[in-house]
Amino acid sequence: MSPPALPPDVERIIFEVSARSRPRHIPQLILVARRVKQWIEPLLYHTLIVESERTSLSMGSHARTLGLPICNIEIFLTIARDAGGRSSMLQHVRNIYLKTEDPEHVALILRVCKGITNLFAAKPLSEPAAGAAAELPLQHLYALHGAIQGAPPHAVWSHLTHLYLYGGFGPSPDSDPDSAVAFAVAERIISLPKLTHLAVSPRSVISAVIPPCERILAQCNDLRVLAVVGGVRTSGTGTPVQDPRFAILPQHEFTRDWMEGVVRGVDFWTFAERRVARQIAVVAAKQAQSAA
Repeated sequence: MSPPALPPDVERIIFEVSARSRPRHIPQLILVARRVKQWIEPLLYHTLIVESERTSLSMGSHARTLGLPICNIEIFLTIARDAGGRSSMLQHVRNIYLKTEDPEHVALILRVCKGITNLFAAKPLSEPAAGAAAELPLQHLYALHGAIQGAPPHAVWSHLTHLYLYGGFGPSPDSDPDSAVAFAVAERIISLPKLTHLAVSPRSVISAVIPPCERILAQCNDLRVLAVVGGVRTSGTGTPVQDPRFAILPQHEFTRDWMEGVVRGVDFWTFAERRVARQIAVVAAKQAQSAA
């Protein structure tokens, strides 16, 4: 007599946990049984890397190690155009890394993959692409400042909690930290209703992004982390911002970090939260000592 089968709901949990923790095993797992295929095949498309250029050896190797599919953009666009957004694959995409020079391609992909919650835009987003991104249920966004500034004025980004802007707050030279563009981007960031984590990478000197950062910290009480990543310190400046939510962190390899985050749940933001938590604890200890 064969051993009793697990209840279907327990069996499904086991297979889904296995698929999420080891995406590279999904093609084998879906062969177990038809019901298993129905449960976990959507997870095969949860995270995609879509590029128009040849993937670097290091990035490709790490993606394969994690079991993340790398899609040629021409094939992906054919699916998008033929299916008109109705493909099961497109409906199940949640995390996507996009690298293409053609803004129309990016806009099309963002329009048909309506469930994306985590977007890494490796190239600048055009206004149509930024507008399409603003309509998504995005929670995490990695992009140049234009993704925020280029979106329509009515765009709310109502789900966005984590935002990383590489290249600082704008295209202005680092010698002009008070540029109108930088503060316009800062004002858009302040208007984001659910933002809790923000990171920016200066083009060179850290001092260039300090004024907009101070403005954001002063206006955003719900912001838990504001990190400046990389950049060059101006000698003798010390800690430029006293708010314990502010941290200066070393440069990260964000492409690799993004992949680690979507698969393993530990990424740059985890590191930034720990740093800020230590700083807040130090401030609290000093306040308690002063009050004693």
